[in-house]
Amino acid sequence: MNITALKEVLKRVRDLFKTDKSSISAVFFDKPRILIWFLVSYFVMVSRYVRSSTVYPLFSFMMMSIVLFSYIIFIYFVSSNIAEKILRYANSVRRISIRTEKERLIPIFKEVYSRAFRNNRIIGRKIKPYIVDSVEINAFIIGRNTLVITRGAIETFNDEELKGIIAHEFGHLNNFDGQIALLIKFCTTIFLWIFIAVSFIFKLLEKSFENSFIGDLFGMVRQLLEGVVKFVLFIWTLIISGGSRKKEYNADMYAKSIGYGEQLKCALYIMYDMEISDKKGLMQNLKRTHPILAYRIERLEN
Repeated sequence: MNITALKEVLKRVRDLFKTDKSSISAVFFDKPRILIWFLVSYFVMVSRYVRSSTVYPLFSFMMMSIVLFSYIIFIYFVSSNIAEKILRYANSVRRISIRTEKERLIPIFKEVYSRAFRNNRIIGRKIKPYIVDSVEINAFIIGRNTLVITRGAIETFNDEELKGIIAHEFGHLNNFDGQIALLIKFCTTIFLWIFIAVSFIFKLLEKSFENSFIGDLFGMVRQLLEGVVKFVLFIWTLIISGGSRKKEYNADMYAKSIGYGEQLKCALYIMYDMEISDKKGLMQNLKRTHPILAYRIERLEN
């Protein structure tokens, strides 16, 4: 490998881990609840080390430093390009490729992008449109720079209605919902991995002491742990779902504030007319991430 090729490889690796530092600071300081959550969770973890290491203050200080450094690295990773790229692959997201897609979607995207940027400079300069080859009518964001539209939405809506849908997604970007969602996803995944590892260890200990009091004890602890984790995840899901519904309303109002309220309302009416039934049970209603379409239309009409 020559020097030029090596430099190109290093540049690509560096670009993967690039992150918008201004957007990280904006997430924390424009959204105080995120900063509060970060500080509280950090000090809870640190306090455990302090309480258990009163005899070894140097060890306690080292552990505090390691935890803080890990948090900083974690936040940086979640806000980096590679985290978005991983989730793009996971969601089968692709670039706008063929001529008909470029000729139709790129002008629409650029128009909404320029208006959103004029109204709020927090909107980044590197946002790009992407497509998912799915018949589902949907649009969503990933992280800070990825705006995705499904082919189902592209085929269903006309140009003006697509502008309303895209403006709604810019509302999510304006409120940093993509980065917050990434943070929640990675935190939840790490929590589940830890739980799976601990549960596996308890299963091994239970088998090792099979048909004995100690084995039964390990089994009881494992079942209790699994029950607690399921309950915590259930409550966590309800909290996240409630927050998600509020974010949808906020994104609708953002689209309206930059002049695309009517276009978005027309798009929601089409989805409303296509909706044969939205009847759900109690648990499904509690866990729904989007508000009832009629309620969203009502707010836009008012």
